[in-house]
Parts: sequence; C-alpha cells; structure tokens
Amino acid sequence: MTVRLSRNDPHDASGKSAFTRDPNGYNVQLCARDLETKPAAVASRAPLKAVGINHISYLCTDYKKTRDFYTGLLGAPVSKDDGKQAYLWFGDAFMVVGNGADGGAAPLIDYVAWTLADWDKDRVSSELKRHGLDARADSTGKSVLTKDINGYTLQLCSKDLEKRL
Repeated sequence: MTVRLSRNDPHDASGKSAFTRDPNGYNVQLCARDLETKPAAVASRAPLKAVGINHISYLCTDYKKTRDFYTGLLGAPVSKDDGKQAYLWFGDAFMVVGNGADGGAAPLIDYVAWTLADWDKDRVSSELKRHGLDARADSTGKSVLTKDINGYTLQLCSKDLEKRL
C-alpha cells in the first residue's frame, strides 16, 4: 500500500494527515482528529437542519475486497453482510459497500445520506416539494429520497434509520 504524507497542502498546513488509495482507486485521507476546527453554530432559517452524515452508498465490483480494506486498515465494524453488500461503521455513521448492479461498472459513490434534526417525514417531504423537488419516502418512513440540483441522489434520514453497532 502506497502512503503519501501531507506536504504543502493548503487544507493541512501542519501535516496532520496521510493519503492512500482504496482497492477501487479512490483517495483515502487519514486525518488527526484536530485537523479541522468545527465552526461555531450560526443562526439559520433553513427549514431542514442536517446534523451529520448518516451513511454513504459506495458501489464497486468486489464489495468483499473493499470491505476487507476498510476493516483491515480502519477497524470498521461490519453489519448486515449479505454476500452482496455490507455496512461498515465509523462512529455513528456507516458506509454501505455493495456490488454494482452490472458487476463490471466502475466504482462510484452513489449518494450521501444526511441525518436531520427533528425528523418528521411529512414535513421533510412538504419542504422538498415546496422547493420544487420530488420526494419519495422509504417504506419505513425513516428517510426521504430526492435529487439535488446537479441530479445526484440525496437521502434525508431520521437518526433512527439504522441502529449504531
């Protein structure tokens, strides 16, 4: 595994991170916890408030190889491994690594799902529609899917979509 330490990086002037690539060729940045300082909260009139990443959907040709890379390097606990995909946990968020539909497609980050404060499926759906967006709730009522302004899937979730390991 090739590792490159951060040097002359405007986002990491103090050299608190390193880079490598995962089995699919994606850059992986490993950072010190204090690499970035969280800004103070600011008042917002936004009708929906994201409080964190819920999960990332990562499609690839060999999910087992990708699963093993992240568990071996980062110690990610695994759940829901069904032979086609697995959930890899990083704190309160997880990454779903799964085989792409056609098996030969290039790897891709399919979408990022966001956890919202004060979850209310109907309010979320109404707000998306008010902004001219489609809103499709999942069967559990714990998430709503739409597309962002660039056409990418956007999933808005209850913190209870999945239980942390």
